[in-house]
Amino acid sequence: MSRKRFLGNAAILIATEVLVKVLGIVITVLIARFLGVEQFGLLAFAYATSEMFLIVFDFGFDRMAVRDVARKPQRASRFLVNISVIKGGLYLPAALCCMLFVSLRGQDHGSLFVIMLAFLAVAAQRHMWFICSLFRAGQIMMREGQVRFVFASCSFMLSVVLLLLHFGLKEILFARLAALTLAIGLALYFAKRDLGLRWVRPDKRYAKRLLVRGIPFALMVICINLNMFLPTVALGMFQGDAAAGIYAAGLKLVEPFGMLPEAMSWAILPALSLAWGRSEAEFSTTLHDGLRYLSLLSLPLAVGILFVGRDAVVLIFGQEYLKSAVVLSLLALSLVPDYMNSLFSSMLMSMNRERIALRVSAAGAACTLIGCVGFIPAFGPAGAAAACLISETLMFVVLVRLLHKSLRLGPLLACMARIAVATAVMAGALVLMDSLGWNLFVRVPLAMAVYAAALVFVVREVSTHEVRTGIDMLASRLPGKLRRSEP
Repeated sequence: MSRKRFLGNAAILIATEVLVKVLGIVITVLIARFLGVEQFGLLAFAYATSEMFLIVFDFGFDRMAVRDVARKPQRASRFLVNISVIKGGLYLPAALCCMLFVSLRGQDHGSLFVIMLAFLAVAAQRHMWFICSLFRAGQIMMREGQVRFVFASCSFMLSVVLLLLHFGLKEILFARLAALTLAIGLALYFAKRDLGLRWVRPDKRYAKRLLVRGIPFALMVICINLNMFLPTVALGMFQGDAAAGIYAAGLKLVEPFGMLPEAMSWAILPALSLAWGRSEAEFSTTLHDGLRYLSLLSLPLAVGILFVGRDAVVLIFGQEYLKSAVVLSLLALSLVPDYMNSLFSSMLMSMNRERIALRVSAAGAACTLIGCVGFIPAFGPAGAAAACLISETLMFVVLVRLLHKSLRLGPLLACMARIAVATAVMAGALVLMDSLGWNLFVRVPLAMAVYAAALVFVVREVSTHEVRTGIDMLASRLPGKLRRSEP
């Protein structure tokens, strides 16, 4: 796969994630403001608990599908049918385990019903993501963007109307389920038309083989997602909905930036899978490009959030959520190792070494669990965020030690040093603007402009040719020009 095609696919996924996350955070803020910290905390607890149990039974099939279908596209129909049947069978025990777990918390019937609706919504959304993974394997990311845009926009509009009419969480979750049903139907239509999918009868032997092959992916996805959802669940169980709401507010402001490494990892996985065993130079170049682009994004994001996080929390959520500023700062610091860890996991999967990624992810999940147990009683939501930061940092150190021979550390460290200088220039601009009392809406875009200028003109990490190429590439990927690019 050419660099232009890889970057084009990554750009489409990032643009999709930006749009979806922006709509998501707007509706999250509206729910937090309209319904209050207790109801917002209940919703965050419901989603986190549902995700925690669903990932146990989800088996990481979407990642396996991207890798294997990218290599052999004719597998797509059998993958879709057999994995859909497997998922349907596994989600029932997941629902029972989830309900038993939340009953230990002593929930009233209304709260239990909200959690059940959240579980159904998360299950449907995960199946939509699985269908979209086939678009990623087929290198037609624009279809995923269209499906997810339909879901996000319908869910957003219905939720806003319901909030304005003073409805509650139950009605909002029903609206989300309706939007997901529409999006899944559209995804299946696109999959049939663009990927040539057809109905095949489920095959027990093939499904069993998929289950066995999916175990390493499943365990790895479980460990990765436990890092994300365990703190919210622990806070909700032991310190109540209000503490979960404070943590969730900080997490929601960082969450949109988590889509950047996710999009890059999904775009690079088929590229690395094709290059592995075919061309060591192509594999190394693709990997280095991915790490460079993530460094360009993660360092300024982490530093920028540290400087503007408190003002952003008060502006978006209100004074009631002021304690979320500390959570936001700690989670912002974890962005840098998190970005790199995401790409390292894709690298290991493309090399058929997912068991190593599994062991590292399991160690990270154990670290998060121990940190939550140790820090939450003393520090509350801030302790949960600190546990996540420590876990991601330790995983990063371990992965670098394991993969240093494949990473070309010399050029990568030199690149990161130049990016750090540009980030320091941006930080100086933020300090100056803050001392002058400038508005948040002025500081953020000006800081972005200063960082971009420093990259191009001060440290010369990004050339003007790269900027022009990026603009041309994005223009060529606008709707109306959907097609499979030639490598």
